[in-house]
Amino acid sequence: MDGLMNAVDMMEFLRISRSTLYRMSQREDFPRPVIVSGMKRWRRDEFESWLRAKQVAAAGLSPAG
Repeated sequence: MDGLMNAVDMMEFLRISRSTLYRMSQREDFPRPVIVSGMKRWRRDEFESWLRAKQVAAAGLSPAG
């Protein structure tokens, strides 16, 4: 399960609260979680790709760099 992150992992990594994670997860562009044994988990690689795209956009660069 190394490739999956739970809500606590996401909150710690982003330094956000649970309510902020919930609001972010409602956005269309936020990575969708997968359900594992009834629990939400986010794929680490999808989350990291989403985060890189946000950083590139914030810097005003093209994805190719």
